[in-house]
Amino acid sequence: MAECWERIKRRAVMKKIVVSLCVVLGFLSADPVQDNKAISNADLIEEIRDLKKIISAQNTEINQLRKVQEVLSGQLGDMRKDILSTRDYCISLRPYIYNWR
Repeated sequence: MAECWERIKRRAVMKKIVVSLCVVLGFLSADPVQDNKAISNADLIEEIRDLKKIISAQNTEINQLRKVQEVLSGQLGDMRKDILSTRDYCISLRPYIYNWR
């Protein structure tokens, strides 16, 4: 389940990166005569900063999901122990149940 979430998050990050790169390429390939605006380094730097912010936010989300995964994994381990101890207890009661009849 956690692997699935990680794949989803990675895909979201990649989509945002691709979209941002397309925007940058759009700036680069824009016809300066048509737009009357040449691309500046400031525009590219701003786009790169936006990309870094997106990546940072996605990394934060991934780290939070990892923490949730660790907690859930621990809880699952505890539940498994409880189930096994309950099973063992039930098995230990079998002789008494059979003799009780």
